[in-house]
Amino acid sequence: MNEKKPNFNERHPELQAGEMWLANDVGSANYERNPHFEYGYETARLGEVAYHRDGRRLEGYRPVFVQFWEHQMKAAMLAQGTARARRTPSGLGTAPSN
Repeated sequence: MNEKKPNFNERHPELQAGEMWLANDVGSANYERNPHFEYGYETARLGEVAYHRDGRRLEGYRPVFVQFWEHQMKAAMLAQGTARARRTPSGLGTAPSN
């Protein structure tokens, strides 16, 4: 009886259609203006209330949501070793092309 406990963030109350929860973050001034730059996702959206996986509120954090299709695309690119999906100093993003 080794049942996996549900992760509250998989059913986060701020999730919108087609989105998935990516992370909880404390953010920065740049993050407030451009969450997509910080995480390398064009579809990144900053939520208001962050939760621990068991449903408790996390003070001082905000959730980051991205479109599921973009996350899957980046995961596939990383798995294939595609140069454009390398980690950048600001997080998972697109490496500059020459």
